[in-house]
Amino acid sequence: MATLTVLKFETADGAASMATLLSEFQSQHLITVEDAAAISWPAGAGRPQSSQIPQLGAGALDSPFWGLLFGLVLFVPFPGMPDRVAMDMLGGVFSDFGIDRQFIRQIHHDLTEGSSALFLFTRHPVTERIAALVHDRHMACQIAVAHLPSDQADRMRKIFAAPAVYPARQTTSPAFERSAVQNG
Repeated sequence: MATLTVLKFETADGAASMATLLSEFQSQHLITVEDAAAISWPAGAGRPQSSQIPQLGAGALDSPFWGLLFGLVLFVPFPGMPDRVAMDMLGGVFSDFGIDRQFIRQIHHDLTEGSSALFLFTRHPVTERIAALVHDRHMACQIAVAHLPSDQADRMRKIFAAPAVYPARQTTSPAFERSAVQNG
């Protein structure tokens, strides 16, 4: 079973601080994160900022996954479309994977100016380890978890997988190379 764990902080730099701590945990093999991203909304900023966190995850999911999820969390409605219709329509994409609309609404409601959130995609539940880390470091955060059944998580990985790195493109065709060798 995979999980999408969201850690919501009351400060704009809380997610970045936690990412640093989790990176240390990961290097000690105490936790394994497949992919991670964060939203930070500094006080006075007109809008939040989002980014993937490569030091935590191997990039199991590509930018479209995070972009679509963050669009829903930050609730960027389509012009002319009622807010509820947009949320229901796009939220259905994630509910197919086990991330229900209520989970998205909760994150949307909790993420406000001056706060931040760290999103972790993991193969195994990590809530207990993270809760212990938060407690030990006297950090304050809210934790929300969506559990994804293995088959749905695998399907989501396939749909939103980061693109593979392809070998360098061949500049000459094999037919040309044979011809050059034969005539040489």
